[in-house]
Amino acid sequence: MAVPEIPAPDGPDVDAGVPILAVCWVFYGIAGIVVGARVYAQAKILHKFGWGDAIMVLAILLCFVQVSLNQVAHVYGFGRHFFYLQPDERRMAMRLQFITQLISIMPSTLGRVSLMMLMLHLFGGSIGSCRWIFYVLIAQTLILNAVTSITIFTQCQRVETLWDPIDFPSKCWDKNIQAYIGYVLGASNSATDLILTGISTTLVWTLSISFRLKLGISILLGLSALAFIASVVKTIELKHLPDRLDFTYNAMSLVLWCCIENATVIIAGSAPLLRAFFTKQTPNGTALTMHWSTFRKQRGRNFQDTALASTKIQDPIQSDPFSKTNSLTPCPPQGVGPPPC
Repeated sequence: MAVPEIPAPDGPDVDAGVPILAVCWVFYGIAGIVVGARVYAQAKILHKFGWGDAIMVLAILLCFVQVSLNQVAHVYGFGRHFFYLQPDERRMAMRLQFITQLISIMPSTLGRVSLMMLMLHLFGGSIGSCRWIFYVLIAQTLILNAVTSITIFTQCQRVETLWDPIDFPSKCWDKNIQAYIGYVLGASNSATDLILTGISTTLVWTLSISFRLKLGISILLGLSALAFIASVVKTIELKHLPDRLDFTYNAMSLVLWCCIENATVIIAGSAPLLRAFFTKQTPNGTALTMHWSTFRKQRGRNFQDTALASTKIQDPIQSDPFSKTNSLTPCPPQGVGPPPC
C-alpha cells in the first residue's frame, strides 16, 4: 500500500482537542448523573431494577471508557494537525482512535435497545401483535452496529496497517467504503430514533390517563428526537473518515457529535424513569405525588398543600403494563377494540 506524503496544513499547530473533549466530559457527566438517578429510582424506590437498566449502565460505562481513551490519544497529539506530530505520536494517536471508533458505537446501540425495552414495558399490553415492530428495530440496531464494528478492523489485510501503513503495509479497501458503511448505519440509527419518537408519542395519546400525564410522558419519551438530530449531524461528519492524512485534527468534530449522540440517547432512554422521584406507585396501586411548594395563592386566599397527596390514578411508567387492571389501556371508540397497528 503506497503511503502518500503528509501535506502541510493551512494553519499553525493548534490543538482542537481541549475544548471538544471538555464538552464530551460535560455531556457524559450529565448522562452519568441521569443514569445514576435512574438506577437509584429503579433499585431503591420502585424495586424494579431489570435488564434494561443494566444495559443502560453498561452504555454509560462504555461512554467513559471511550472519552478516557480519547483523552489518552490527546496526549499523543489527537486534536492537532497530523503534519506536526512525530511518527510515534501519529501511530499511537491513530491506534487509540480506531479503538475508540469501535467503543463509541456501543453506547448509542445499547441505549437505543434499552429505550425500546422500556417502550415494550410501557406499551406491550396495548399494542398486542404489533410488538414485532420493536423486535425488528432491536434486531436491526444490533446487527447493523455489530457489522459496522467488525468492518472497522477488517478493512485492511493487516489490522496494524490502519495506524502504521509504513511498517505494516497491506492491501486495504477503498478509503471511502468505511464512510459509506457509516452513512448506512447513521441513516438507520436516525430513522430508528424518528420511528421511536413517532410511535411513543402516538401511543401515549391513546392511553386512558390524564392529560397532564399524557403531556409529561410524551415530552420525556420525545427526547429521542434530540438523539435523532445528533445522529443526523454525526452522520454528516462521517465525511472526514476517508481523510487519513490529517485525521487527528479533522476527526475531532466527528468525536464531538458522537459524544453528543451517545449522551442524548442515554438521557432520552433514562429520563422517563426519573418520574419515580416525584410520583411513587404504592403496592396497592395508589400514586403518592410529591408537592414541592407548600403554599399556593388562589382567588386571594392562601391554601396549604399537603406534602403528600394521594390519588388513585396509576403512573404508567411505574405500573405493570401486562396486568389486567393496568391504566395503559387505549381509549378506542365505543364498540371498537384496541386500535390497529
